[in-house]
Amino acid sequence: SSGCMPRSTESSEVGIKYCKFWCGQEKIEIVPPGQTVFVVPFKSDWYTLSIQMQSLYMTADAVSGDRKQRDDIIFKTKEGNDIAQDVIVTWRLDYQRAKKIIEQVGDDIQSIQEKYVRPLARSIVRDYLNELESSEFYESQRRFEEAARATQTLQQRFAAYGILVDKVNLK
Repeated sequence: SSGCMPRSTESSEVGIKYCKFWCGQEKIEIVPPGQTVFVVPFKSDWYTLSIQMQSLYMTADAVSGDRKQRDDIIFKTKEGNDIAQDVIVTWRLDYQRAKKIIEQVGDDIQSIQEKYVRPLARSIVRDYLNELESSEFYESQRRFEEAARATQTLQQRFAAYGILVDKVNLK
């Protein structure tokens, strides 16, 4: 039909064709990686979401982290000592849940990371690290255990939103 615009997805992204009006049964069509569809402007919106693994860097070093300022996680040990920890969270979107992601979470990776992944990851990682005593913090096995618990909790909390957490890494 006249006025249709071709829209394509790359091999590392999924497309979402969101019908705004004059829709049939389905308002949202998920377009798999490497496909082209036609979109009628004004009738439908077009979004693409990366399905590649993402890394959220929260570090003391402003050069290597996601933010150009100190951004490591500062927590209190059981005895009340302040300790700072660099944290990297690896995550990606579950493209089979793209409809829910677009409707309830966001339509671009950066805003999803800033509004959801980042605040919840900081909070949960801090909660688990707070359970350590100062001496335990220096035992790599104990830090690894708390990182694994944080990973598991984040996986459970984000699953409903189509966000898949791979790992919480303490550096």
